[in-house]
Amino acid sequence: MENKDKIIQMAKEHDGLIHTSQIKRENIRSEVIKMMVNEGKLEKVAHGLYSLPNTFVDEFYLLQQKCSKGIFSYGTALYFLGLSNRAPNLIHITVYSGYNVGHITKTNKKIKFHYVKSVFLDLGKMKIQSPQGKSIYIYNAERTLCDIIKDKKNMDMQLFSDAVKFYFDSKERDYRRLFKYARILGIEDKVHTYTEVFL
Repeated sequence: MENKDKIIQMAKEHDGLIHTSQIKRENIRSEVIKMMVNEGKLEKVAHGLYSLPNTFVDEFYLLQQKCSKGIFSYGTALYFLGLSNRAPNLIHITVYSGYNVGHITKTNKKIKFHYVKSVFLDLGKMKIQSPQGKSIYIYNAERTLCDIIKDKKNMDMQLFSDAVKFYFDSKERDYRRLFKYARILGIEDKVHTYTEVFL
């Protein structure tokens, strides 16, 4: 099989997307990728990521490919978790302090980045399916609730109130996990205040 055909076949097996790392593992030179882009057989969608022409690229999946350490959080996580019925007009992503996001903010103004210490980044991270069926990472309900309580002064108040109410009304809430995260993030007193109001 010719290298170009092999790349097309590999992309078809991955929903029309292919990484340069996958191509390099097959010992195919990067010049072949450039040639295929020039011929219109591949389109560059992000650094190191290409798609077959006319492939629908899932925005959330693509963002996580561009920002591999990023985790969808705040309003975006609330929406995916069913703790908000409002589709966010900004996509919220949390990264560790010092992580370079310049290559993303240059081309996308709809993203709001939040920064945390690297030791807190993976706390509450979970894998879900995006609306288009791709695997993406978001924060679970307890981590998201801690984040919005900690950052309440910068939150839309209607969004905040709805999220807190939806969480405490949910049968899937996990108080032990909520207080564990609150303790780690140093907001135990604030979380206690809300549990006293809603319980």
